[in-house]
Amino acid sequence: MMAGKKKLGPDSYIRALPYSALRFMAMHLDTDSRWKDFATFIPKRLSYKLPGGGEFQERYTTMQIDMFEVRGRKPDASPTLLILNDWATQNAQLKHLLEAFERAKLNIVADYLLEQMGQKNSAKLEELNNRNNTDVSSLTTNLSTMEVTKGENDDPKKNMYKEKIIIRDFTSDSTDQLSSSGTERESSYAFTSKPSAVLEAGNYPSNKHATKVEEKPVNASVPLPCQCSKSGGTKDTPIPCFCTSSREMSYSMLQYFTKNFAELDVSKGGNMIGCGGFGVVFIAESPHGCKAAVKQLRHPGDPLMEKQFQTELEKLSKFRHENIVSLLGYSIDGSKKCLVYDYMPNGSLEERLGCFRKTEPLPWKRRLEIALGTARGIAFLNTEGEVHRDIKSANVLLDENFVPKVGDFATVRTGPTGSSTTAVETMQVIGTSAYMAPEAIRFDVSAKLDSFAFGVVLLEVLTGLAPNDPRREEADLWSYVQEKCDDDGEIEELLDKSAGDWKTDIAIALYVIAQKCLHERKRKRALVVDILPDLEQFVQTCCSDTFV
Repeated sequence: MMAGKKKLGPDSYIRALPYSALRFMAMHLDTDSRWKDFATFIPKRLSYKLPGGGEFQERYTTMQIDMFEVRGRKPDASPTLLILNDWATQNAQLKHLLEAFERAKLNIVADYLLEQMGQKNSAKLEELNNRNNTDVSSLTTNLSTMEVTKGENDDPKKNMYKEKIIIRDFTSDSTDQLSSSGTERESSYAFTSKPSAVLEAGNYPSNKHATKVEEKPVNASVPLPCQCSKSGGTKDTPIPCFCTSSREMSYSMLQYFTKNFAELDVSKGGNMIGCGGFGVVFIAESPHGCKAAVKQLRHPGDPLMEKQFQTELEKLSKFRHENIVSLLGYSIDGSKKCLVYDYMPNGSLEERLGCFRKTEPLPWKRRLEIALGTARGIAFLNTEGEVHRDIKSANVLLDENFVPKVGDFATVRTGPTGSSTTAVETMQVIGTSAYMAPEAIRFDVSAKLDSFAFGVVLLEVLTGLAPNDPRREEADLWSYVQEKCDDDGEIEELLDKSAGDWKTDIAIALYVIAQKCLHERKRKRALVVDILPDLEQFVQTCCSDTFV
């Protein structure tokens, strides 16, 4: 270790690892997709082994792993480093990393990491594992088995259809199969909800009192009248819909409309369209053709998850704005709590900039309009005294007309009133590392956290580059752009050419605005509300043409 560098130990954070160590891990784990083995053993909650911490749950879903794989295919990108960087935002420590390596039987990288910590052998790793009171055999049992609980009224003969799930089997004792991500086996389980009960008009189970109804076969493929403007229905609505239900919706209705929360990417026939630390998002479609996005809480009963659910419910119920995602309702009467939003058919800004699911690149004029709408949403929140704390391209959602909506309000916190320049204290660092302002690590909260993050989003809009790429000389996008651009005009070299022929003066003007948002000194950093007039003026000037 170099002089002046803090010695690494079990309680050191992953982010303290030198780049040479990260590079070694990436070189080993990227080979033959060994990183997928590692990713499967990363726990959702670092405290799951503590008293009352609950059972092991995987942090990353299949969809998330697929997204890491797609991003890792870019030049100089690494799925291993992308995952390590993401996990580091949860304050994961080296003892957690060692445990994941050991359980994935990745002994080479485990021993290498021990050497980085000054350990000659695996004695320290054994000590770390002994602290945790859970051995590898019990972990692999939990991962390789899934018990489907049937309700007392479930009758397999009456189920309308079955859903297939994929279960990864990690029970093999072989240490040589490092390239395998586990043998996949298919298992079927019965759809436990009763669709006919959902479709019974007037007898639909309420949110507080379950009501038994007589089962009748219903052809759900035939759209029926609906009161909502989208379907042009009538007052007679024999089937419930998102728009005809109360704000408090029934879990069984959401179950039916999401195919029992089919946790398979929508491109592969499932209903999952997104996932994050808070929960999994599913597309829900009523027989009328109305669509909504349903976010399902991951860990029922977890105090942090419950708090975030309540925060998002309260904040989105309070605010209405064109550039804030709309909350249609919620559900608290089922096994998991849910929030229901307007469906955003064009996904997130992150997905569109990365052309996920083979979507077309966003033209530069469209990007500017999205940036302006996002700024309006953030400025609205900040002037209402709220700090989002997790502004990023993944949380900018796009409707059918590409109008941006700021989403994911689980981390919103009430900040100072007025201009929101004064900090309030918190004991938890919230956000995504590549978008974090320098003062975030000092546990203060102000609207200038949101302006810094918005500045990074503007750089993504301009360059099309990922906000964090550990294989760049400067991993975070802001530092990378600073190194490449000594003056404003040099941003032209980094512009995303897939967006079309940028107007140089427009690109430079947007970069100047980004710089105002990204000032390292909080006192000199602009608020989003401050840069909004300039942004509106030049976007309106250059985007007067109608998009085809």
